[in-house]
Amino acid sequence: MPWADIVAISAKFRLAGKVVLITGAASGIGKATSIRFIENGAKVLLADVHDHLGKSVANDLGPNTTYIHCNVTNEQEISSAVDHALAQYGRLDLELEGFDRTMAINVHSMVATIKHASRVMIPHQAGSIICSARATG
Repeated sequence: MPWADIVAISAKFRLAGKVVLITGAASGIGKATSIRFIENGAKVLLADVHDHLGKSVANDLGPNTTYIHCNVTNEQEISSAVDHALAQYGRLDLELEGFDRTMAINVHSMVATIKHASRVMIPHQAGSIICSARATG
């Protein structure tokens, strides 16, 4: 049996029947991950703020998929999504979100920029660093 087939069978065995909560699941990497998990037998709760897209993805992926509105910047909505998994399936086996990438984009990049800009400004005792953020993509 080819190695790729062994890996595929192994993944299906490990995910079969598992309950998974995936944030940002209405599009992009979250959607692609959801598809792969469903293909490997998991029950997937798609959590996102894009209701129309999320419901469409859940409908396309079939009966082992549920869409849940969840804004991950709101802790109460996260708690509700987890409670939904518990109410619907009696458990939650896996949660998946893009922590490292989000931290790299939103925190580490800002810290690195401040570090290197201040390295140039401090000797001149002049300059300004303005940090801004936005709430949408």
